[in-house]
Amino acid sequence: MGFVFEYGILPSIYVYIGIIINIIDTMGQSTFSIRLEDDIKDDMNSMCESIGMSMSTAFNIFARAFVRNGGFPFDVRLPDKRDPWDGFLEARRTLRERYPIEPGLDEIDEEIKAVRSSKQQ
Repeated sequence: MGFVFEYGILPSIYVYIGIIINIIDTMGQSTFSIRLEDDIKDDMNSMCESIGMSMSTAFNIFARAFVRNGGFPFDVRLPDKRDPWDGFLEARRTLRERYPIEPGLDEIDEEIKAVRSSKQQ
């Protein structure tokens, strides 16, 4: 393809762009097909367009991350089959361990009464 941008206000940037274009042109590319549910495809296409890329570019990014990470670039697990209430109780227990509950107003009132009564005696 050669250097498309030979002259310009910033020739070094144009040369850099031309080098990138050459590299992309010399890279082998393959085509493959995948099956997606229509609603997933439409949602993905809309999201890709909103950030200025094609679905092909998004899949290329995923493929590169997959190769770089030696597998999925995110956790792939079965859905958690636990009762959601159990998760809430576990989170509440963890929070109480990390951040002990402050005394309530009734407990504070009792402490104040105890201190006052000890001063009066």
